[in-house]
Amino acid sequence: MPPVTGLDVANLAFDCDLGCGATPRELTRQAMALGEFATRPEHLHEFGLVSNKEAQTLGCRAELPQVESVRSARRAGPDGQIAYDLVAEITQRVTVEPAPGKPGYTLVGGSTVILGPKGDIRYLISKNAVACDRIRRRREFMESPQGRNFWRIDGSAYVQKASLYAAIHGPAAACQPAPAAARHP
Repeated sequence: MPPVTGLDVANLAFDCDLGCGATPRELTRQAMALGEFATRPEHLHEFGLVSNKEAQTLGCRAELPQVESVRSARRAGPDGQIAYDLVAEITQRVTVEPAPGKPGYTLVGGSTVILGPKGDIRYLISKNAVACDRIRRRREFMESPQGRNFWRIDGSAYVQKASLYAAIHGPAAACQPAPAAARHP
C-alpha cells in the first residue's frame, strides 16, 4: 500500500516533540487521515473492515469504522537510534441480524496499524468480523454449554452476562491450590 498522506513526520504537529503527544485537534486530523485511507474500497479487507453492502449479503449490518486511537511510539531502532512510529487502532462493529429461531449478536473487527515516519504502513494486524467463518463459529460458541456461561438471550439478541475480559482476568478456581485430599488420591 502507498504511504498514508498526512501521517508522515513532516505533517505531524506535536506540542513539543513526538514524545509529548498531539493536541485533540491534531489527533482528530490524524484519525481522519487514517480513516479516509483505511475505508477506501481497495483497503477495507487489509484493515479488517467490511462494507455494509458486503455485510448485508451475509445477513449482517456493518457500522461505520472508528479510529479508536492514534499515538506516537518511541523505540530503539536496530542500530540503536531512536525511532518514532504512530500506532493506531481501528474497530468496526458488525451486527448479525436475528434469523428464525436464532438470536442476533454483534462481532467486532478491525486492526492495529503501525506507521513509520514517512506514513508507510510498517505492520498491520487485522481481524475481520465476518471473515474466516467467524459468524458461524461465534454462534456455535454462544449456543454451547461453555458459551451459555457468558451469553444470554435477551429478546431477539445475545447479550453478554458479564465482561469476558473480567472472566479471563478474574480469580479462577483453576488457579487456586487444590485441597490436600484432592492432590493425593
